[in-house]
Amino acid sequence: MKMAESKTFDGILSFYEQYIQLSELLRTGWVVRKVPAERLESVADHTLQVLMLAHTFVREFEIPNIDLNELTIMCLFHDLAETIIGDIPVIYVNTEEEKKQKHAAEEKALKALLSSLSEKTADEYYQAWLAFEKRETPTAKLAYQVDKIDAIMRAKHYSNIYKRPELFEEFYETDVRKNIFVDGPLKPFFEYLKEEKREDDR
Repeated sequence: MKMAESKTFDGILSFYEQYIQLSELLRTGWVVRKVPAERLESVADHTLQVLMLAHTFVREFEIPNIDLNELTIMCLFHDLAETIIGDIPVIYVNTEEEKKQKHAAEEKALKALLSSLSEKTADEYYQAWLAFEKRETPTAKLAYQVDKIDAIMRAKHYSNIYKRPELFEEFYETDVRKNIFVDGPLKPFFEYLKEEKREDDR
């Protein structure tokens, strides 16, 4: 085996070992709200759901100007830094300074995680993550909205199963206040979730 091959293989193994920690990291939002699930949603669960929803929305709503390759990378790695810094709920990040500190911590962690990969691969993943954070392109804006809507859908799921309507209301109204869905292709679906939830409660 060549030295270069060995380094590449070891790098992939190292990256894998870090990535699978997402399956062991529970979503803090449900932990602090004491959702009584036998098995709470993990960050890996959330990641897979975001990936599935993003591709489904693009196809079902025929959303134009989306780079599917970049969308996939964004969905797969948007929360990867949490294997180092943990899952920090948005309720703990309020001021602009706190947001900057969280972003800086995530960026530092992500770069450390990607360091086991080749420079080309690491840069591609990092640039996709950075684009997701900036939310300037149609692809990044969609990925960000899907990330948020998955949390609302999970809140709705837990609300229905455990008779905790306040979970859905809190997550939904938070995104209303933050104007996350004032425009974009997911706005009608976001609004539908509210109407559909009323039907569930009848």
